[in-house]
Amino acid sequence: MKKVRLVLLFISCNLVITKVLCQIKIGNNPSIVNANAALEIESSNKGILLPRLALTATNSYAPLNAFIPGMVVYNTASAGTSPNIVSPGLYYCDGTKWLRLISEGYTSPKEVWRNAVTQTAADSTSTNIVFNKGNVGINTGANAPAAKLEVDGTLMIKDGTQGANKTLVSDNNGLAHWVATAGTVVSAQAVLNTSGASLNGTTVPVSTGSYIDLAPGKWLVNIVMLASNGGNQVPFGQGIWLRSSLSNTAGGTTVSPDIIGSWLVSGTLAYPMRYGLVNGILFINNTSATTKRYYYYAWGESMPGTPTGFAVTNFGSTQWGEDQIYGVPIN
Repeated sequence: MKKVRLVLLFISCNLVITKVLCQIKIGNNPSIVNANAALEIESSNKGILLPRLALTATNSYAPLNAFIPGMVVYNTASAGTSPNIVSPGLYYCDGTKWLRLISEGYTSPKEVWRNAVTQTAADSTSTNIVFNKGNVGINTGANAPAAKLEVDGTLMIKDGTQGANKTLVSDNNGLAHWVATAGTVVSAQAVLNTSGASLNGTTVPVSTGSYIDLAPGKWLVNIVMLASNGGNQVPFGQGIWLRSSLSNTAGGTTVSPDIIGSWLVSGTLAYPMRYGLVNGILFINNTSATTKRYYYYAWGESMPGTPTGFAVTNFGSTQWGEDQIYGVPIN
């Protein structure tokens, strides 16, 4: 009798074990099992608590003793060095390394946007974000991007220097800005002060109050200024030598370091003339990424025998129809 009971018990246990090995249902509705699931867990108020362990790096299987494809764990540590840093979160193993399961709608679990400083996964508040590896494609469809950044479609780049008929160029460091296209003349016209400056022979530089704004790039700046002692004829044996340039500072009288080569535009007013002319060209290279303002200043040097009261009036102003400063890009 005992032998029969043992046989029946063995058969019963075998059937149960066979069923357990085929499908397992844990939680609510244990009799209803999804036909495609080897293991089904059903609950309306509980979750799955995965193994919690401290990974050391994405390229290290520790604390496991091998990389196991399909292994899923919750990492509790912040460890490793770039680009193999790990941070707290869910990771799975592809057989050769750990890969983080990314949240916040990011669709690829293999390559990660990260904070450039902390190397942790970026979120909507992160700044200085870099892509962990590989190329970035925008609107490339099913095609893999062929460069570090590939944009298929219209591209808009605005830095304040953009404009019609301009070309995007870069400096030695790769910093880009817009400049006028070669062959396209987009001149810059100065704003002249209404009264200008009074220049005597003391050789002390004076700001005229006039200025010109130049976009990034190289410019030829043409300066033409009338010199007059109130329209009066210069007396015999008298005269004044006039010199001028551009400064980076409002009201400044120090030459701009952006000027390449000759930095002076000069001329003279001398007997027996009533008018003289200051005329010349400056070569300016604005290497910044923004439009810069350059301020016009000048001074006079009296010829021997010229009295100290002799002066050129309203220099560099709107008082004289000849006065003008304009720039032409030469990029």
